[in-house]
Amino acid sequence: MVDFVQHEPCPSCGSSNNLARYTDGHAYCFGCDHYEYADGEIKTVTTGKKKEFLQGEAFNVSRRGITLDTFNKFKYQQGELNGKRVHIANYFKDGVVVAQKIRFKNKDFTWKGTPKEADLYGANLWSEAGKRIVITEGEIDALSVSQAQQNKWPVVSIPNGAHGAKKDLKKHIKYLEQFEEIILCFDGDEPGQKAAKECVLLFTPGKAKIAR
Repeated sequence: MVDFVQHEPCPSCGSSNNLARYTDGHAYCFGCDHYEYADGEIKTVTTGKKKEFLQGEAFNVSRRGITLDTFNKFKYQQGELNGKRVHIANYFKDGVVVAQKIRFKNKDFTWKGTPKEADLYGANLWSEAGKRIVITEGEIDALSVSQAQQNKWPVVSIPNGAHGAKKDLKKHIKYLEQFEEIILCFDGDEPGQKAAKECVLLFTPGKAKIAR
């Protein structure tokens, strides 16, 4: 009998926990259909199955008081997947949606598309260098900070939370270094603040600051 062992990062789509590993050694990613055979066989095979993006719609109500204009600006939507209502964060590259982060009511999430190719969430809105950019730990956090600034100043989010922050920001260091000041506005819990202290060292000394 083959049993589930644990969730792991997917080497194909970049998801932090969509790859399910089983007791016989094989693994399957529920985000992109990446498949790895059990020990002793061919190791890494991707099915190549085409992933259709979800068609979402604008929010009407937000407990955080986020307006419809803000949701529309960031292309943050709600839709349906497998009969369940979900949140859809659209990730862009060169003005085109290349990945969608799908969030369920219980805060579990999955991906569609190729998140490895995507820019930081919201970066498509701020293509030119400026005085300051704020980086948050989640997409809804980015919308909240942006709205507090009348949606006028650059705000982006990392895609995989605090545990993947350093890797994700290092990947986009060239884009972020264009700004005169970088504000790391991560969660106030231990993982968030630990990640912020690690990430601040990635940038030119004195350029990055940690929000409290």
